[in-house]
Amino acid sequence: MGGNGASVGGIVGDNSGKIENVKASGTVKGYNYVGGIAGSNITGNASIISAFSEALVEGENSGIGGLVGLNSETIEKSVSIGPVTGYGHVGGLVGINRTGTIKNAYSTGEVTGSIYVGGLVGYNNSYGSNYPTPTITNSYTLSKVIGKKSSIGGLVGDNEGTITNSYWSQETAEVQTSSGGTSKTLDEMKMQETYKNWDFTSGIVWKMVEYPELIFDSYITD
Repeated sequence: MGGNGASVGGIVGDNSGKIENVKASGTVKGYNYVGGIAGSNITGNASIISAFSEALVEGENSGIGGLVGLNSETIEKSVSIGPVTGYGHVGGLVGINRTGTIKNAYSTGEVTGSIYVGGLVGYNNSYGSNYPTPTITNSYTLSKVIGKKSSIGGLVGDNEGTITNSYWSQETAEVQTSSGGTSKTLDEMKMQETYKNWDFTSGIVWKMVEYPELIFDSYITD
């Protein structure tokens, strides 16, 4: 999958509806706003729920994410495990989270960029004081982060939003700081008690294996 313009995704370029119970693989390439599932998730009540991406994602410029390039709406119960490469605003799950909500999500793929590079989200900032605050809740990353210039973070490269109960490890990120989130040792990341107020009991969100994993219908991950 490839494109020369903005908003290129493994499932859809621009999402303005509901994407649910999907899997993406292969290679996704573009310029701006490139994601394994969607290039952008920004219109109306757009949502991406129960999505799994193992795609290799490559963007030449800005807003590059393993799952979504640019998010201003809802992402829940979703994961990206593929490698992500871009120039700016690059994240293992989401490149840019503007006024959006990310909940119950994680990333594990290697993330490479120059500025605003994060293991989970590259850039977690709103459009301004008159807009909703972007949020990240009950999420984590095990992604290695390779940043060549500035604003490089284990969980988030640059953050002016709200991050709650979300975790990363210096050991896997191979960077020492993050603009938000809580750093844990790799041993702590393997302990269920680390993940405060996460749903491990309902049988529909999280399960503890070596690390937390999301519970999907089997056809999504097979």
